[in-house]
Amino acid sequence: MLTKAERRLIEGLKYRRKIRRRTRLFLAEGPRTIATILQNEKVRIERIYAVQRWLRKHADLLQQRQIPWKVIRESELKQISSMETPNQVVALVEMPQWDVTIEQIVESPPPRMLFLDQIQEPGNLGTILRTACWFDVSVVVCSEHTVDVWNPKVVQATMGAIVYIPVLYANLEEILTEIRKKHAIPCVGTTLEGQPLPRVAPPTPPWICILGNEAHGVAPALLSLCTHQVTIPRYTAHPIDSLNVGVAAGILLAWLQRAVVGTPS
Repeated sequence: MLTKAERRLIEGLKYRRKIRRRTRLFLAEGPRTIATILQNEKVRIERIYAVQRWLRKHADLLQQRQIPWKVIRESELKQISSMETPNQVVALVEMPQWDVTIEQIVESPPPRMLFLDQIQEPGNLGTILRTACWFDVSVVVCSEHTVDVWNPKVVQATMGAIVYIPVLYANLEEILTEIRKKHAIPCVGTTLEGQPLPRVAPPTPPWICILGNEAHGVAPALLSLCTHQVTIPRYTAHPIDSLNVGVAAGILLAWLQRAVVGTPS
């Protein structure tokens, strides 16, 4: 049975960024997400709360990793879960300590950088991070007004990828200005007025790709610093005015990857 202190902590991690930052813990849920996180042995799991059938299946791994756990009832799982349909297991996970900083990015830019300008929807941010991990993005830098990366809905949408890709927060305009002063790095920004992707050759790494707010796109100040302004062409005659930013991320990153691996046969 969950104690009052455990319930208070879990509620705080679900709803309050301040609690997540103070404790350096976040919530992860569901067998697939937890399985992906468990594969990263560098990530410390504070405690697992799970129904009996999940614990029986994973008892050996939990013992090997010395991860504390507690059996809970389905009714308790429903009370603490942030999912509409709770699924067997909830974990309190320690935020990874990334070995990259904003200062290092400015001085020695990694090969593939994704900048996110004021992404507001947790599901969109989570999808983008999962996609970025798939395409081996080196680091993601979010604007200060982007949704909290440790929000449970973001974590859930990443399906565990959140513990494999560094995510930092900073003033994007300041960083981009500093990087452009020091390095001749291609910077790709998305705008409806940009060049259609099929007509533009993707730059080779290192590069920066910028995706913007769901409603307003990339801020004009950031676009003005981009060497490449591109758009994903619309092929339909139907009145669809935009793509979901998570979908756009996948298309753009696949296009950028072509500069390295070429066009698949």
